[in-house]
Amino acid sequence: MELARRGAEVGYVRTPNGFEVDFLVRYPEGRQELIQVCASLDDPGTRAREIRGLLDAALEFPRASLMLIGIDIPEVMAIPSAITVFAARDWLLAEKSAGDFSSTDRRNDDLGGFIVE
Repeated sequence: MELARRGAEVGYVRTPNGFEVDFLVRYPEGRQELIQVCASLDDPGTRAREIRGLLDAALEFPRASLMLIGIDIPEVMAIPSAITVFAARDWLLAEKSAGDFSSTDRRNDDLGGFIVE
C-alpha cells in the first residue's frame, strides 16, 4: 500500500537462478528499486537469503537501487555496500522514496548502524 501511495508500479521478481525478491518498484520518472522485506535480520541465514536474492536480481535490473527493510535490525551486521538497509518504521515514516535518501540517511555508523563490506 505504501508503495502505491508513493506512486509506484509494483511487481515481484523470480530470478533465473530461482531467487525471489519481494518488490520490483518502478516510479513514473523511470527510477527502479528492488526491495526485500523481512521481520528480522538477526538470523544470518535469513539475512544471507535476502541479500542473495537482491544481488541476483540486480544482474537483471542493473539500474535498480537495492533495499532491505526489516522490523528488527541488529546493530552490527555485514551488508554489501550496494544494499541500503532501513528499519521499517523509518522507511514507512519517510515522505520521500527510498531512492531519494542520501548516503547519510542510510543506517550506518552515524545512526548506530552496521558494518558495510
